[in-house]
Amino acid sequence: MPPQRRRQIFEWKNYFLPYGIYDFDQTYAIQDIAPLKKLDIPLAELVVDTQRYFDYHHSVEDTFDKVNKRELLLGATAMTQLIFMIDKNW
Repeated sequence: MPPQRRRQIFEWKNYFLPYGIYDFDQTYAIQDIAPLKKLDIPLAELVVDTQRYFDYHHSVEDTFDKVNKRELLLGATAMTQLIFMIDKNW
């Protein structure tokens, strides 16, 4: 995203730190959203701890019942807060 937008989001970092969200320095996108970058769309993603991620990911066992509800809610809350802040400040 444009540098001025990245700087603005970086300024919000302290709001997210208490929840273990700390890496605001990445400038690349993972495969799932990378095609949007070519369309010049600002991107943000939640990068999760991959310690258990690939136990199920893209396997026949990759079903919704394997999702840790607490982790899903924490991630959804973090992304919702980011979207809210963008909506109110951009």
